[in-house]
Amino acid sequence: MRENVTISYRGNGYEIGRGEHFYGIWRLGTPQPEPVEWWPDTPEGWSGAWSRFRSVVAPGSIVPVGQEAAPASGASQSSVLVAVALLGAGIVCGIAGLFPAYLGGSSLASSAADLVPHLIYLAGWAASAALILKGGRRMRVGALLGLGVSAVTFGLFIADAGEVIAGGTHLMGAGLVLGLVSWLICAAGSVFAFRLRPAGAPMGAPAKPRGDEVGPVVMLMLAALGAAIAFAPSWDSYVLRTASGTSS
Repeated sequence: MRENVTISYRGNGYEIGRGEHFYGIWRLGTPQPEPVEWWPDTPEGWSGAWSRFRSVVAPGSIVPVGQEAAPASGASQSSVLVAVALLGAGIVCGIAGLFPAYLGGSSLASSAADLVPHLIYLAGWAASAALILKGGRRMRVGALLGLGVSAVTFGLFIADAGEVIAGGTHLMGAGLVLGLVSWLICAAGSVFAFRLRPAGAPMGAPAKPRGDEVGPVVMLMLAALGAAIAFAPSWDSYVLRTASGTSS
């Protein structure tokens, strides 16, 4: 008899579950304790087990066993909607910030050179929200897209905030405030979506990046750092007043 084994899903001929420190696939209806195939008890192990399980059974025959093992589709859908709502709210703030004064009294809408890049990153966040709403693997792609846009625009907003720090708060307009709020909300929505558990993950599985996602995450971090360095103004300027009253 099997001990310490919890079966999560069944299909035509096979069932998948979790044993002590491993995930496994068993033949349906057999009491054998050893699985036909097994994987380590890690997020990557579950991904491999689930992919293999789906390859040996008909997708339409897969059914969850018990409420505990079933994916929390209601909760997951609610979480997806929260992420999309955050991105939507951030996009609305960003659009509203195009028209009031941004820096030095001029608005983004009054200059095509300033307006176009802001419209591009707002469109990127909108595409991210649309992909997240579709769920599944598209949700992961959308979350990574949102994180990428947030990482790159981080440098843009650091540069704009740097001008205010260097030149004085009188340069800051309502448009810049709304833009910063927009960035914060969209970045939060992207991170929230990225941390959602993918479809088919077992209850309680940590929402960690899979092995094939570590590279993109590292690249996003480097993009954020590079954008901040590229766009940030020089803040090390100073004013030296001499006894004669001259400045340098």
